[in-house]
Amino acid sequence: PVPNSSAGHAFPFWWLGKRKPPAISQNTNSLMVVPPSAVIAVMIRPWLWSTAIGAVFALAPRRWWTRRPYLPIPDGDVVHWRIAAAYGSGTAKMTSDDVVSYLEWRRVNST
Repeated sequence: PVPNSSAGHAFPFWWLGKRKPPAISQNTNSLMVVPPSAVIAVMIRPWLWSTAIGAVFALAPRRWWTRRPYLPIPDGDVVHWRIAAAYGSGTAKMTSDDVVSYLEWRRVNST
């Protein structure tokens, strides 16, 4: 469920208050969320490489270079929240077609 969904707001207003965001999952391994088929689907589309790198950095936590493993790996809770927002369930599985469609959309709509 989306916070404040009963109020009909699309914006997560809990960010503005002092409340913590709702816990989505204790599993914070975001690398396990992306299926290998999606990685292959992006690898065979060179025009999406820079867009995919930009998406990884957009989801990376702030100051990622100050924490081990010193890589811009997106936080697992953020990834699970994004999946819940896209699919309606935090346990849904991404498909390679969805990843490619998202990156194509991001590439076309970037400035």
